[in-house]
Amino acid sequence: MAMGLHAIVLLCAVVAGASGKSLESLSYGASCFAECIGHSAWYFPKRARYSYRYSAVTNTFLQGSIYKSSGISLESTVIIEVLGNCQMVLKVQDVQIKKSLASREEPLKEMDSLREILEQHPLHFSFHDGKVLKLCPVRSEQTWALNIKRGILSVLQTSIHNAQAFTVSAVVEEVDVLGICPTRYQRKGPILIKTRDLNLCSHRYSGFTSVQSVVLPHMSSEQQILSSKLECVQSIKDGVLAEAKCTESNLVTLFSQKGGGAKTQTQSSLKLVQVEAETLYKKVDSEDLYVTSMLYEREETEREVTGGEVTELVWKLCLAHSVSFETADLFMTLVFELRHLSLEALKAVWQRSSFKCRDNWQPLIDALPSCATEACVLLMKQIIASGEVEEDKVEYFFWSFSFIPKPTSGMIESLASLLKSPGASQSYFLGVTALLHRFCSAYNSCDGVPAVQSVMRTLGKFLGENCTVQDSGQLSKIQLVLKAIGNAGLAAASLAPVLSLCASLKSNPIEIRLAAIQAFRRIPCSVRNAVLVQLYQARSEDVEVRIAAYYLAMQCPHEELFKQVQKTLLKETSSQVGSFVWSHLSQLLETDDPLKEHLRDSIPDEILSRDFDRETWKYSSYSDVTFDSDWCTVRECRSSCAEDFWAEVCYFQ
Repeated sequence: MAMGLHAIVLLCAVVAGASGKSLESLSYGASCFAECIGHSAWYFPKRARYSYRYSAVTNTFLQGSIYKSSGISLESTVIIEVLGNCQMVLKVQDVQIKKSLASREEPLKEMDSLREILEQHPLHFSFHDGKVLKLCPVRSEQTWALNIKRGILSVLQTSIHNAQAFTVSAVVEEVDVLGICPTRYQRKGPILIKTRDLNLCSHRYSGFTSVQSVVLPHMSSEQQILSSKLECVQSIKDGVLAEAKCTESNLVTLFSQKGGGAKTQTQSSLKLVQVEAETLYKKVDSEDLYVTSMLYEREETEREVTGGEVTELVWKLCLAHSVSFETADLFMTLVFELRHLSLEALKAVWQRSSFKCRDNWQPLIDALPSCATEACVLLMKQIIASGEVEEDKVEYFFWSFSFIPKPTSGMIESLASLLKSPGASQSYFLGVTALLHRFCSAYNSCDGVPAVQSVMRTLGKFLGENCTVQDSGQLSKIQLVLKAIGNAGLAAASLAPVLSLCASLKSNPIEIRLAAIQAFRRIPCSVRNAVLVQLYQARSEDVEVRIAAYYLAMQCPHEELFKQVQKTLLKETSSQVGSFVWSHLSQLLETDDPLKEHLRDSIPDEILSRDFDRETWKYSSYSDVTFDSDWCTVRECRSSCAEDFWAEVCYFQ
């Protein structure tokens, strides 16, 4: 059953790749058979029955090791019948599904049931000028089967009006199973070439992923963490698609070297084998159909999983070879199976399966952090509290919380109490607040959620009224709490008054004051900038405090701030502060960093109203360096080091 679920997911990948969730608008009735305005005489110009041989093969491999790939393939006969003006129907027949591992290929065990579902329902669709306008599946069509048929039609589609007369090149917006994408068409002799950078598509579904990333402006696919491309070659003869071949490739470039990286490649093709003058298919009752689009539709699968099945998987992992495709597949299956279990079922599995295999490996301990459900987090919390696992595994648990894609308030509520435990280490505070940040990034008004309020109250109590410390032990604790507050993001807005006092109180150690300023980093600009500008403009303040306050304030640029900076710079009495601000603004005005373009374009040229000494060995200065590498886009440099997920930030002073 588990392999059946994987087969369905992989089959969707065969034709959909990393596709987008449908913006589906359902309507029922005769609109499925509405006539188009005007007649398309060049693409499928006559009522007929067109038979194609369809093939789709998806392989996943490490580049340079293609012989150690795994994949799945689908072959079938595809029938396209032209029923009338714009009215067509697709039917899939003779389906063959195979899986491959390394050089071995074998039929899928569940092939008969999958074939039956794929062949059961014809798909009505509207087709005009080479474009699929809408789909009209039957209500009982399973989502995964409909997605495969979307993929077949995506190979068929040509979004160029009268492609036979098209002679140059053009970029058009095309809608298919991969999303809404800018697509380039080029004519080369008798063939039409279609290419697209899939990173530029909207409405793409990227799956259940833990990676948080931002697509940089003006960046090519090769410079992104996930490089995704599509190329199709289409041959149209006498207004009919004779042959089409498409290759979709998705390369994970993170940490890869040139020519390396994990790659998934899908090759799909349609080849015309027969044209018959008569049509055999009859229209169905339109009440059985609904209208939808070509966009990929995510399927939420629900199934029963027993604790016994999961326990059996753990035993199989213990007996499997340590490094093999089978072991990797078993481990991924274990992760997915855990996601279906309730907390009570997970507790029972833990009691039976928390044993160690060879080399002291505990498969269940390694799988739980990747589970990412509320039940799994609650179990991990109980395991941490009971002290049943070693400290390094506890660190691993907390590290994993920052990668949970869809945090819940229940997770936060459960973990909040751990912050009060006497042995709470740095990973406790940073793991919980990273989870909190991700939760608040997805939900509006998260500061009103009781679980969030509980965490912030706990952190606030550690700070007291103004972060005063009595000894070095307390100093380290307050620094950690301030770092955690900075991690928490939007939820930390309620602590802004306390942070202001911590940063402003001159009797506080400089380490505390600087940490308090950094704690503002994810708090909304409207809450933080007033105190930051005040600290920057206070000439009697410590130089490091002023520089830190200025730098963070500039993350929220606006016209009034630029005026304040220009005025302060004109009357600046500190060479250290003046030199840093001057060097920072100078480099911003010339930066090519795509993440700083908005800041560069908004800064007025006249802001540098005064020159300062450029001797970096003598005075504070800012250096901004951009590195182009296979996995890291931007690195900045300043004095003290801080680490972010994809970048390393260092400040030279």
